[in-house]
Amino acid sequence: MDDNEAILHPREGHDRRQGLRALWRALEAEPERPVDDDVLAFVAGHESYDIEESAVLGLILAARARGRGEAPGLGVLARMLPMLHGGLDADLRAGARAAFGDRPPVEVFDALYEAAAEDELDPVDEHYALWATRTADRDQLG
Repeated sequence: MDDNEAILHPREGHDRRQGLRALWRALEAEPERPVDDDVLAFVAGHESYDIEESAVLGLILAARARGRGEAPGLGVLARMLPMLHGGLDADLRAGARAAFGDRPPVEVFDALYEAAAEDELDPVDEHYALWATRTADRDQLG
């Protein structure tokens, strides 16, 4: 089992979130590090991972795709956007900035929708609705 597999399939007593952050830092330092994006994409959407773990995995995928000059998968990004607007610790917010710059989530979403329209892809409406609802609730609560 290589380092990446050990992070994705932790041994008993292994802190998976700490391992994911270590993988994120390793990929920042070594963008060409071999990681199976399909495995990461699957795990990012797997319900056994919590929201922060999914966010880290999504950020890894997005950063790797951007580093290769590719567009990150719309589904992965759409799933992450509600998480980028709060609820993340400092490490994850820094990772979000590294992956998306300082653009607010609504601008990123607009860009995703434009890309989806150009490519005739179906954007993930439920994630947008969830993000919009959370944002409205938070704004009303002050």
